[in-house]
Amino acid sequence: MNTPKHLAAAFDGLFDQFGVDLYLAGHRHFYERMAVVHGGHADSNGTRHITNGAAGNYEGLSKGGEGLGGLVEAFDYRDQGFGELEFSGGALLWRYVISA
Repeated sequence: MNTPKHLAAAFDGLFDQFGVDLYLAGHRHFYERMAVVHGGHADSNGTRHITNGAAGNYEGLSKGGEGLGGLVEAFDYRDQGFGELEFSGGALLWRYVISA
């Protein structure tokens, strides 16, 4: 996600206040799924972050994964793709699909 620390700190408070379990973002031209995070560290009481902009043009402005301290669990910095979010049986299922 590569979020500046002051921005992450601002979102952490809001995510806590409103009980946010999942944060979906785009813009970066790759795919990253992070561990459940709170305060910049893995924490089971935090928020899962998914950045999926892999359908866009990769401009080479970022290599991905920088400054994330090993929190990235899954990534694709090479291929174009898209994500699917499915709700089934009281659970959410996230799937990343390579489109090339």
